[in-house]
Amino acid sequence: MLTDIFLYLANRPLPPPLPAARFTTLSSDYTDDFEKTLIVHAEDPEVYDSGNRLSVFYIRNEVEVDSVENQILDCDDWQDKEDKVLKIFHDVFPTISVFYPTVTRITVVTVDGKLTTSVSEDTDEITDYLPIPPHLSHLPTVPIAELRKVQALHTDVDLVKWQGQPFAFKKSVEDPEGTIQELTILDKLSNSPNIIDVTRIVVNQHKTIRGFLMPYIPAGNLNDLLERIREDEGVAPDQLILDWSIKLKWALQIVQGVVDLHSIEAYNGDLKPQNIVVAQDGQAILIDFLPAGISDMFAAPEILEKWNDHHHQVEFQSMLTPQADIYSLGLTLCALAQESGKVARPLVWREGSAPAWYQNVVQRCLEVDPSARPSATEVLSLLQKGSS
Repeated sequence: MLTDIFLYLANRPLPPPLPAARFTTLSSDYTDDFEKTLIVHAEDPEVYDSGNRLSVFYIRNEVEVDSVENQILDCDDWQDKEDKVLKIFHDVFPTISVFYPTVTRITVVTVDGKLTTSVSEDTDEITDYLPIPPHLSHLPTVPIAELRKVQALHTDVDLVKWQGQPFAFKKSVEDPEGTIQELTILDKLSNSPNIIDVTRIVVNQHKTIRGFLMPYIPAGNLNDLLERIREDEGVAPDQLILDWSIKLKWALQIVQGVVDLHSIEAYNGDLKPQNIVVAQDGQAILIDFLPAGISDMFAAPEILEKWNDHHHQVEFQSMLTPQADIYSLGLTLCALAQESGKVARPLVWREGSAPAWYQNVVQRCLEVDPSARPSATEVLSLLQKGSS
């Protein structure tokens, strides 16, 4: 069953080229009193950095209370809001004579019943990409101009083609220093079969880091794979479909990946089925080693408490500990055994999903007291002992 699915996914043709559009909305930033919408004009959807990046900025107009900018700010329907912003943009775009090579900011304000605009460089939207540090200079590079975008896989990960082959491109979007940290972790663990590889560092014309290429895994993450198997086999969501030997093999590989990660005193912080991919050879591989936040369902209680109370003041990376990873690992092992991308708390084990000894290992990982949880090496030893 798994072999057939992996073969099907590996041989499945890539999606068709992305359609071109004159204007594309990228994102919005907002409060009650101002909003900014990022728009790209005349972009080739397959070519990075093509087209013109623009931002439409407007604040609450205290003088002209019936102004169009106030109407947009007070609009609760996001599609309607986006339509109104795009209409403004279409109306004012022909009057723009200067485009900055970075991001052009269009500030709109109604004066005496007439919509006026001013144009400036939007320095807030310029990302200061970083050069490759000496300790990563041995890694090969590829110019971003050589990549062709196929589709978005995640918020910061695209499926791209380079030299005719598919790759996953993890983009350095908002945290260039974080990208270097993640590259450092991946480079140190380049010999681990259970940690995703770095194929090449992606650079721009200034030789600064725009992200990195990884192998493209057609099967996707563990949660996606399980859902696809259920769909292809036509089985109910509550029906177990995988042999225990397969789940145990993946469990051992996942834990080995955590052992390798902790061996260099690095921590995942967001371990869950969605951050584990399964390669065509059936190998479970950990991905995403610099998350910006947590997944409540899989987070340790001490991390949840800190995040909910202090996440605006405390840097997320400073919250991470090996014990917190072990808690998330326990929940991930439970989700794997029950063939689900979710877990309920307190745990409810499906009949036949895992033997008692495996459930006991999971429970040890979920000790409320972090100091009572086993290390990753101990978890691996317990799994190996139970499987022998």
